[in-house]
Parts: sequence; C-alpha cells; structure tokens
Amino acid sequence: MVLQPWRFSLHSRRMQIWTRLEYYRVLRKGPLLDGNKAARDLRFWFGNDYFEIQCLRSICQELGVMVFNHTRRGHWLSKDELQKITAAALESGRLVALYEVEKTFFYLKEKVEPIIPKQTSLNEWIELQVVWDDSGEPVCGLPVVVQPSRSSNVIRQTDNDGRIRLDTVPVGAAEVRCSFDDTSRDECVSFIGMGSVLRPDEEKQQAPTRKDVRPKAIVAAAKHKVSTGETLELLARGVNLTWQKLAKFNFNTEEPKKINQHFKNDIGCRRKTSDSQNYIFDDSDKPGIMILPKKWTQKIATSQCHVIRVMPITRPTIPFLFSV
Repeated sequence: MVLQPWRFSLHSRRMQIWTRLEYYRVLRKGPLLDGNKAARDLRFWFGNDYFEIQCLRSICQELGVMVFNHTRRGHWLSKDELQKITAAALESGRLVALYEVEKTFFYLKEKVEPIIPKQTSLNEWIELQVVWDDSGEPVCGLPVVVQPSRSSNVIRQTDNDGRIRLDTVPVGAAEVRCSFDDTSRDECVSFIGMGSVLRPDEEKQQAPTRKDVRPKAIVAAAKHKVSTGETLELLARGVNLTWQKLAKFNFNTEEPKKINQHFKNDIGCRRKTSDSQNYIFDDSDKPGIMILPKKWTQKIATSQCHVIRVMPITRPTIPFLFSV
C-alpha cells in the first residue's frame, strides 16, 4: 500500500487525497470536502508539476487502473486522463479529500526599544558660596566665571551672603574660575580649599572682619623663596606670565625703577648687578619671597551648594633690627 495522503498544491492551499478506507483507519477527523467540489478544484487548479503527476499515477494504481497504456505502445496515460480518473473517484466517493489547516508560526522577537535622543535636562541648579577661611564670613562682590556643562559661561558676582546661584542648568559637572589679568596681589584672594569652615567659634570671633573688602579674583597663589641666579623673567615664565604681569601682581607696577625699589624693600635684595644699577635675587635675601599666581579653576557638581574658602594674600615683612 502506498503511503498516504497524496498532497497537491491547488492555488494557495494544499489538498490531501485519501482512499476512503485508509482515511477512516488512520485519520478519522475532518472536515472532508464534498466530492464534487474536490473534483472541481482538482480540475481547475491542478498544475503541471512533475511530482504531483506522479501522485496522480500512484492514485490510479491504488484504484486498480492500468497507468501503462499498451495500446499507445508503452506511453503513460496523459495528465488529463489521470486527472479525469482521480476526479471521477472523488465524485463517486472512492477517494476523499480535505484541505490542510494553515499553520501559524509565532516567532519570538526581541523587543527593540526605539532610540530616543537623550534630551538635556534643564532642571538642575548650581550654587556656591565664597567665605573667609579664618572667620567663615561671606566674601561679597567677587566676580566668578561659571560655565555649566555643554553651555556657555556666565559671570556673576557674589551677593551679600557670598553666594552665586544659577537655576535651570544642564546636568553635568560645571567649571568655576576667575581671571586675574591686570590685578595686583592686594586685589586678589588665595584659594584655600572646598567645604565649610571647621574652626572653633572662639577662633572665628578673633579673626578680623572684612565686610568692606571686595576682591577681584581668586588665584592659586604660591610663596616662592628666591635663589641665586633666578630672575623676574625666569619666575614669570614658570607660571605662564610675562615679567610685566608678574611685577604688576606682586608690586602693582610695571616700571623698572619702581620694581627695583620693591626688590629692595619687599624682597630684601642686597646684591646688585655688576654696574650697581639694579638689585638681583640671592639665596641670602630675607624674606626673599615672591608670590607666584596661577589661574584658579574648580569642577563642581550640579544640585549642590559648594563652599569655597579663601584668604588674603600676604607677604612676609622684612625684620627690622632695633638697637638700644
């Protein structure tokens, strides 16, 4: 017995054809097609597929029909003849047919989230307060450059409480800095550190009050002890300044004669050049201190209040000897 069912692709559906006996022995479930409809669909939609023609021959052999025609000198029965025999068997009920149920395949696809451009949040804020390190009092009127992340910079002055606040800034670390161009030491303050003043209250009360002091910039100031062979130009080059700007910062002048006088009075220089016209640095100079300023910058986070501690920039004085 031939393996059943026989399958035929008719238009967009697949038809199964069984012998009635084999269908009720094996499958026993429908619904079966009406024989006349099945025969009509087979006649109308049957194609010219080689394998399906072989199925028709197999059906005819199962029905006991001689598919080899001796009267035609060994030629097989034609497709039309095979088709007519099969259709007649469907109409008579010797063959039964049904359409296969279309199978639906469900593919599990990974859920792909749409890529949404990240929008910059403008709900953050920046607040900072500048205070004196010894007393904790606010530093008023100090101009500070604030540059939020991915945004242009703004210049603000500290208020009477020493505070600067910016609302609706982008998320991300901001940069605060000061410019000390064309300023002198007396007009600047030195950066001490970040965070609140942790001195005892008694010590704070003993600190001098500076309510009327209005500095122009915060600098990272370092006290440098001069040595033999150093020059004003050499020291300025080490902090990326010209000798004029370094002299302006330390002595509030750029005139060589006045600078020479400050070398004597403020630095304590005693040695002179070979022509005895100008003072030069020496290891023995007392106090021998030059203030070397650098640009101050600080990274701060948003949505926090940051306290910046500063102090005036002082220079050691030359000791005076008194005789009795």
